[in-house]
Amino acid sequence: AEYMGKTELLSMKALLQILGTETGDTSPGLLVFFDQKRYLFNVGEGCQRFCTEYKVRLGKVEHIFFSGVNAEMVGGLPGMLLTLADMGHTEVNLYGPSPMRKYLHSTKSFMRANMNVVANEVGTDSPLIFQDENLGVLVYPLSRTGDMPAERESVRETIFTPRPPQPPVPPSSSSPSPAPVVHHECTHDDHAHSEPFVDLSPDVPPSKRQRHNCQQIVCCYVCKTADIPGKFDPKRALALGVPKGPLFGRLSRGETVTLPNGQSIEPLQVMDPPTKGAVFVVAYCPDIGYLHSLVNHQIWTDPAHGLDHGVLCVVHITPSEVLHHPEYLTWMNRFGESTSHIIMTRGLVKRNLVFQAAGSSQIKLNRIHKDIFPLLHEVPMRPLQIAPALLGRCILAENLLRFKIAPIQSAGVDTEECLDMIRTETALAELSQLQGFEEAVAELHCSLEQRHPEDEGLLCYQTDPLELIFLGTGSMMPSKYRNVTANYLRLGRRVIGDQELTVGMLLDAGEGTYGQLVRMFGYSQAADDPMQQYNNTDTNMVEDGIAEVLRGLQCVWISHLHADHHLGLPKILHERSKLQPPPPPLTVIAPAGLQPWLETYNEIEIAPFHFVSCHSIIKPRNGLETFAKTVLGLTELFNVPVIHCPDSYGLIIRHERGWKLVYSGDTRPSSKLIQAGLDTTILIHEATFEDSMAAEAIQKRHSTTKEAIQSGIDMRAHRIILTHFSQRYPKVPVFDANYTHYTSIAFDLMRIRFSDLLWLPRIVKPIQMLFVDAVEDLTVAGQKKADQLRRKLESGPTLTNGPDVSISASHTV
Repeated sequence: AEYMGKTELLSMKALLQILGTETGDTSPGLLVFFDQKRYLFNVGEGCQRFCTEYKVRLGKVEHIFFSGVNAEMVGGLPGMLLTLADMGHTEVNLYGPSPMRKYLHSTKSFMRANMNVVANEVGTDSPLIFQDENLGVLVYPLSRTGDMPAERESVRETIFTPRPPQPPVPPSSSSPSPAPVVHHECTHDDHAHSEPFVDLSPDVPPSKRQRHNCQQIVCCYVCKTADIPGKFDPKRALALGVPKGPLFGRLSRGETVTLPNGQSIEPLQVMDPPTKGAVFVVAYCPDIGYLHSLVNHQIWTDPAHGLDHGVLCVVHITPSEVLHHPEYLTWMNRFGESTSHIIMTRGLVKRNLVFQAAGSSQIKLNRIHKDIFPLLHEVPMRPLQIAPALLGRCILAENLLRFKIAPIQSAGVDTEECLDMIRTETALAELSQLQGFEEAVAELHCSLEQRHPEDEGLLCYQTDPLELIFLGTGSMMPSKYRNVTANYLRLGRRVIGDQELTVGMLLDAGEGTYGQLVRMFGYSQAADDPMQQYNNTDTNMVEDGIAEVLRGLQCVWISHLHADHHLGLPKILHERSKLQPPPPPLTVIAPAGLQPWLETYNEIEIAPFHFVSCHSIIKPRNGLETFAKTVLGLTELFNVPVIHCPDSYGLIIRHERGWKLVYSGDTRPSSKLIQAGLDTTILIHEATFEDSMAAEAIQKRHSTTKEAIQSGIDMRAHRIILTHFSQRYPKVPVFDANYTHYTSIAFDLMRIRFSDLLWLPRIVKPIQMLFVDAVEDLTVAGQKKADQLRRKLESGPTLTNGPDVSISASHTV
């Protein structure tokens, strides 16, 4: 095969590294590392955050290969593209099966990557899809047994291109100043495609739109590193009459030279034999239906494909039902004893905490209050039960596991960087160094029964079963300590159909929402790998685990089209659709621009949902009453347009038990939201910036902490909880202690019950002590940043809050 050709490289170091396994918060992913370039295989949810925490450098990534187009393989792609564009990439090439191009086009309603994004959709015409100086890649499309995909040529299409420079806008004192180019840009016209609400009561059948499962083709990749040229032998060159000097150099670079006497000398005459490059395979077989297509493919037996000299490593992305199938085991055994097998099978891999910085922080916060900051679920690796003949050659994949592939002499597995189970005692030992922390915690617990006269309005709800769980409290992109925005409301037990469920509702669903739910509630048998006969019983399974959470989840509400608020929705839909018996379609209330993306996803993987346009429910009486009352127990559920990007909303809900909750979404302080939210029990308000950065908050259509708190005061809110912090505040935001009587700050995986609200603001003091170094650093850094921005803007357009309506704006945070 052509891709087995020569290279000019004189030496090469290369390795594979696992960037994700089926842990819940990550999906199967692989990095191929060379000195000068990196290549990715699959980008599931959590990949971006994983790379941030473990300092995996993505600056040299120009090519990404996908085994399939589904939530597992492309769930993290939109966020990754935006991040690569921010890093200065000018072009990224994507390779994968249909309908990759259609999926990418559907994302245009909410994002634009400011670089060339080229989609190379795999056809049936040629197996060679990529080759450069490091790597050659052959792709072999697989289809389910019985499917006869039509012959098609490979298609290359540029989906995104760099944005042209924006023309300058003259300053104005009466209109908002132009915002800078966005990170997650909202491109949807304000209310352009809003549709009237359709009754979504439980007895109404699913949407009548036609659904197809386009997931007919998946890809198996055979990759080979470049051959290493042999060493130049000057003695042989001299013997052939080649004079010392430039001709030596040309021969060593692989060039043919002509001597003065006219004789031609080939490099092979004066070079040692080249070292063959390493071959590795990325095998994806998502279910039994693809098994025949995989194991009977001609590539495994046809010498023309260059596998006759052996395969160093096979990465298996398969479920247990495939891995343990006799036909699959026979195929694995064909590779011989020199081939290693890396197993990435759900239910077998270690499900320890992947984001360990946040996990360590949670252990420390748990010392402040065990119920508000519960310890997170993790599961040890299960022993691999597989044919004895293969067992010695199989390696269970772990995050950060490395497999060296070049030089060939050092090939093999390297587990030095693999993540261990998090050590509670290590995190707690760090607390002993914090002077006054234990005293502050003791003082907090002594004050739990204290009451304040202004808190009388909360006393009647002390036994209410509501739980508010913050799944993501950061903005723009995930970081080590804070995931992007998501909030989960547990509204109590209700009978839905013939089942009694704990009903839930998501307010925004940024990338990684599913993983955060898994860490909070643990794994349940119903949500785990269905092939339980192959797996050991997991003693860490919990009855009220992720499966019951997904079954009880009845509604997802999305505030606006910025990607950090909704990229986790496909994974939620996908995992929920696997439950048996199938739950009713999930109701999604979102800006209309999100619907094409969700419809496209629903064609790729059947994931039933009902769509409701946000704009159709901006009045308390909006046609949603039957669903809200009978399913969620809400007497009110309506939206308020807020000041951010087009089609941005805040949410007002009131429960039949009397309490009221307001969620701001992303916004500048809004008089409309304040008026609609008067006397709310709980206000969840974004507080992206500290008070010293008010100019930047205006410019980017966000609120400062003081503005968010003042909105709550004007709303007469009983409790204000701040969230959506800029990632410049990785641990704790800068916060004015004068407002702590009625205000608290949110952390990822923080769980609040009504019984906690009376004293919730008192946890701020021990939290600030826990992160005292971060608070001091941020106070200094924030003031410097504010001074720089203020000087920059003094000669620019006048900043103003603008009209109290949804306005066209960009989002850089």
